[in-house]
Amino acid sequence: MFAQGSDRVVDYQSEDLEAAMGAHERLKPLCPYCGSSGDRQVRSGIYQGRQRYKCAVCLRRYTLDRKYSALTTEVRATLLGLRRAGFTPPMLAKQLRVDVRTIKSWLAQINDLNPPSTLTHVQTGSHRVVSPPSTAVSDPVAYKRPTMLKVAERAGVSVSTVSNFLNNKRRMSALTQSKIQSAIEALNFRPNALMKAIRENRTGIFSVVLFGRLSLEHNLGCSILPPVLSGLDRGGEESNLDILLCTNWSGSSRISADRFLGGHVDGVLWVAPGLHEPVLDQVAEAGLPVVALLSRHVPANVGYVNVDNSLGIKMAVDHLFGTGRSKIAYFGPIFNSNFLDRRDAFVEAIADHGLSLPVDYLMTPLYLPEHSSSAEDYLLILERLLRSANRPDSVVCADDSLAIKVLDRIKGCGLRCPEDVAVTGFNDVPDASVIGNGITTLRQPFNEMAAAAVHLLKLKIDGDNGQSNRLTIPPTLICRGSTSQVNELR
Repeated sequence: MFAQGSDRVVDYQSEDLEAAMGAHERLKPLCPYCGSSGDRQVRSGIYQGRQRYKCAVCLRRYTLDRKYSALTTEVRATLLGLRRAGFTPPMLAKQLRVDVRTIKSWLAQINDLNPPSTLTHVQTGSHRVVSPPSTAVSDPVAYKRPTMLKVAERAGVSVSTVSNFLNNKRRMSALTQSKIQSAIEALNFRPNALMKAIRENRTGIFSVVLFGRLSLEHNLGCSILPPVLSGLDRGGEESNLDILLCTNWSGSSRISADRFLGGHVDGVLWVAPGLHEPVLDQVAEAGLPVVALLSRHVPANVGYVNVDNSLGIKMAVDHLFGTGRSKIAYFGPIFNSNFLDRRDAFVEAIADHGLSLPVDYLMTPLYLPEHSSSAEDYLLILERLLRSANRPDSVVCADDSLAIKVLDRIKGCGLRCPEDVAVTGFNDVPDASVIGNGITTLRQPFNEMAAAAVHLLKLKIDGDNGQSNRLTIPPTLICRGSTSQVNELR
């Protein structure tokens, strides 16, 4: 046999080539519709001068325009034999009369990782072939997911029988079921999740929009994300849902509603959405199930899980009043709904105790980001208040990270905490228990809240849109050294 591709001709004897060419001559027709092997094909008369066949698997009739259409056992043997004999993919494509891309796909399926070596056999036979180039490299290997067709071929049944088996329509003998199960296990077959999602209109995936991921690199001690992520993971496992974390989003960049409405997620869980978040409104209006975590200011058809901010701030004010303090100030931004709720609750709590509230005691900048000049500007305002004659004897902070900054300014002013100025925070982040003598704070059960949010989202995905989709969790007051000399848990 001769093959074109090099000027050098080498005579050699190759058992692989002999076996491959023998198999090549013995190949039976393959069904062009389902790819069933030759032993499942029967002759069915002559059509327009060509032999017609009938497939015993899919029951379709056909004439062969091409000799090969699927990687059956016979084709595999021929392919491997010719490959080991030194045939390159183009040579194989010409010999087997298929596209070279089909050859590469077949080689990837059988993981033929060994490149053809240079032929140096001595002339002892009658075959003469051109040696392939010595620079030949191995074919690229890609993962090819086993299909129902492969399972059917291995089990010796039709594709529809495999489909019935997978869909628990087991109108078949125990022997057939055993063959299919054995083929599934041998091929490590899994049903196509995409096709199942299209059929059931359900993916089993929900998207999470999360803030502050970048802060984990430099401010882990003040981050609430670890327990939130842990709770989301636990809730997803308990609800049989997978998590798709929405990327390329932060407080300064925007995302489109198209990210969620393409059908690849069953719902959205939005952690601490901003006030009047337009994308959240669009997604909810489109009918996709949505639940917010750490916010209650959401559209009517959006569920939420949030802490009782009003109760928490009132507990902090009551605690400070109970320790004999009456000149209580508030420090915190108002750029999201939780901070707004805490500011309003503070004003109400001061009024309930009949205390006066000087204007400069309500330090509520519109926006107080973690790293910006405005944060320093407002801390300077706080410092001037601490150095003034009208100095407060305590400061209620909107969260623990602000409480830590306030403690630093108190120390910078030569004052003591809690003797001169007491401080409370909110959240109970890890640093709250180790900064100074510890910060008195309101603990939020972030892990449990996140898991509950996933459960509520699952209810909405399943069609429950009642008031049960909204949940308010009470915080716990944790008393530490920033308000008293004795650590206690109330």
